[in-house]
Amino acid sequence: MKKLRIKLLNFIVLIILMNSLFVKFVNATPNYGTPIDRITSVLWEYNSHNSKNIIQLQNYDKPNIYFFSVIGNQNNSTNNVTLLLKDGTIYWNNFSVSSSITSIKVSDIDNDVEPEIIVGTLQNGLFIFKTTGFGVPEYIVPINNITAIGINNLSKDAGKEIVIFNEDKISVYLNNGTLLWNYDLPLNETVDENCYIIHDINSDNVKDVIYGAGNYLVALNGKNQTQFWNKTLSSKIYSLEIGDIDNNGINDIILGMDKNLTLINSINGDIIWSTNGTNQMAVSGSVKNIILQDTNKDFGTEIICSSINKSGGIWPVIYKFNSSGNLIQFAIVKNGNGNITNIVLGDINGDGQKEFVSSDTFGQVIAWTLNLRVIWNYTYSSPIYSMVMGFINFDNIPDILISSIDGFVLAIGVPTGSINLILFYSAIGIGVGIFVGSVILVFFGIRKLMHDNKKRN
Repeated sequence: MKKLRIKLLNFIVLIILMNSLFVKFVNATPNYGTPIDRITSVLWEYNSHNSKNIIQLQNYDKPNIYFFSVIGNQNNSTNNVTLLLKDGTIYWNNFSVSSSITSIKVSDIDNDVEPEIIVGTLQNGLFIFKTTGFGVPEYIVPINNITAIGINNLSKDAGKEIVIFNEDKISVYLNNGTLLWNYDLPLNETVDENCYIIHDINSDNVKDVIYGAGNYLVALNGKNQTQFWNKTLSSKIYSLEIGDIDNNGINDIILGMDKNLTLINSINGDIIWSTNGTNQMAVSGSVKNIILQDTNKDFGTEIICSSINKSGGIWPVIYKFNSSGNLIQFAIVKNGNGNITNIVLGDINGDGQKEFVSSDTFGQVIAWTLNLRVIWNYTYSSPIYSMVMGFINFDNIPDILISSIDGFVLAIGVPTGSINLILFYSAIGIGVGIFVGSVILVFFGIRKLMHDNKKRN
């Protein structure tokens, strides 16, 4: 009987060892076959020595041969523009200005493959750099008090134009620095980075400009700068987005305001609906970070946004509304007094489906499915000031760049290689095969031992 127990113990040890091989094979490293939703890595850290940074990456939807991160300082006596390579080392940071950097965009505005870096400042004008220009501007636009920059094609010329918003006007420049047109803004009303849309709303093949300044919403004809319409609203506008929400062939404008989300017809400016959530989960603060996706594959497009709720406490909340303005889902990111700083959309785990990532003042960076299920949650030791999604390295999988209040800029993603789902699922198949085989071995082993023991007795 003692020998039987020893042999049984050996079989149990064998099955444990064989199944542990499966676990090691699948989860040994994020580099080979493990999706980012299972292992999230910090690729590198960079100390900017500045608590507030504007950060930028290239648009991950548009492949490019250049991969870099751009960091612009705010609120220092000397503010640098720094270009980092894919491993976080400095490419150049010899350019500095005395006033705060207010906006940065990265785009190939002249169609020569190499992207330009467009930098807006408070008192030193707008600068356009080549990626390989080592901090020497191609040209300077003498406009101060810049609050936002847009890059798009508003003319029929090749390349893209630069749309500059400052304290008193909107200015559009060609990619060679030539002024295309100016438009005066209402007195004492400025356009923030998330409060404009560049889109063709009247189907004349010329991009128009829709902007929110304070509680004014204006649709501006991009061809002749006349107003299509304007709207005076009940509270300040914090965010804008555009899309055909109700599938009627007409683009709608989604406004995030104070304690309110409003849908407006882009053709005539009429309000379609307005909502502040429900009594149990009301929108109690400014609505920001709007993204639009058909998350349920049904009629209409869902609206995902962020705000806070104050019913029984203060909760930073991600809300999801349907195309009729009804609240259909929500997620509290954490209990306590904090804010969601950014939401970015993209295929973060390489599965061909869109996900989104949120950052907050608790230091959390959370990847979500479009149905508000958490994929992964990375927590840093300091509040997150800003976040962008884009390419950091050469693996064709989008990464996350965050800037924290303690001055560090972190790159989050997969260290090397691409996400190999075939290898990953092959590993699962092999692991399952090992498990099933080991169970069969144990079964027949125990059966043989019992049979042998019975014959001896």
